Amino acid sequence: MADVTTSPQWKGLYPDEREDVFSFLELIGLAAPRMDDLQEKARGYLAGRSPSRIQRGISPHAPYTVRVELLQRLCVWSAQKNFPLAMHLAETREELEFLQSRSGPLLELLSAMNAWDDTAIPRPMRPLDYLKILAESHRALVIHGNYFTPLEMEFLASHRDRLSVVYCPRTHAYFGHRAYPLSEMLNAGVRVALGTDSRASNPDLSVMHEMRHLARYRADVPPNVILRLGTLAGAEALDAGNELAVCGQASERISSSCGCPTMRGTIRTRPCSSPVRRSAGLQVRPTHVHRRWQLKGPRSHDGVIDLPEEEKAGLKLFRIKITESMRFEKPAVYIQQIQRSEYVVAGRPEQVQQPGR
Repeated sequence: MADVTTSPQWKGLYPDEREDVFSFLELIGLAAPRMDDLQEKARGYLAGRSPSRIQRGISPHAPYTVRVELLQRLCVWSAQKNFPLAMHLAETREELEFLQSRSGPLLELLSAMNAWDDTAIPRPMRPLDYLKILAESHRALVIHGNYFTPLEMEFLASHRDRLSVVYCPRTHAYFGHRAYPLSEMLNAGVRVALGTDSRASNPDLSVMHEMRHLARYRADVPPNVILRLGTLAGAEALDAGNELAVCGQASERISSSCGCPTMRGTIRTRPCSSPVRRSAGLQVRPTHVHRRWQLKGPRSHDGVIDLPEEEKAGLKLFRIKITESMRFEKPAVYIQQIQRSEYVVAGRPEQVQQPGR
């Protein structure tokens, strides 16, 4: 699992001792006086002691939140010390406008927050310019890439030994971006792995559910390719491909648990004697804890879940928002606060009463 965290303290973040983790510390800073402090923060994080199953990296957040000079320093340092980077890039049209002309909603937001430094980013810049900087690192995950051009895809393909794109299908759909150029990237030779982004735009942070989403809505991508995007591609992006083996028995479990007829019967396996390793799918997200609620009380027919009083904890209203991805959820029901009185609930249809039924 690859995880982006805002906390330099890893203890307690990854309690599952069976899970191999790449933990990326997120850095944000545009002002020149902050560069040394941020680099020292990264140095301390990388030098910290942790179990061997936890490897560390750095995540300079995005072009509009990180000074170019800091990114360049991190890439040189990454190549020297062999640690990976992760960066959001070409995520929105507003980002492209900001880089090209220093205008638009992002500049207005940064200015309103008193966070903009006019010397932070040369003008103009393109995602390609950032890819050229990231290509100097040891390895880098390029998160999203929703608006890469053919020229940028060509560059990614020619540097696939160091650069990998992390595509977050359900987050992409949530924000209503243009059709993701997945086939174009794959045909160009770009390494693409699947990710989840954060709970702000993703109901469960499940790479398996990202694969199911693709199987349902991207008929142009073969199921065996989707399976690779969610497993081996992630391992290769993190330079952990030699640690992952898939045997027939494990693939049978993947196929039978998938729940999507399109994915069944398409698994290609190879015999091996090595133990099966954990999934290498990427979960790129801020780290925080979400409480799990068990659906115990009766369900009404107007879309309101009636939980036992002791579980309501003073909350009066639970509204259900059913999305396609939720039908594959485990029996536990997850509740995410949206507003003071409105919650999003994910669960199997037979457990969550849809509004109007």
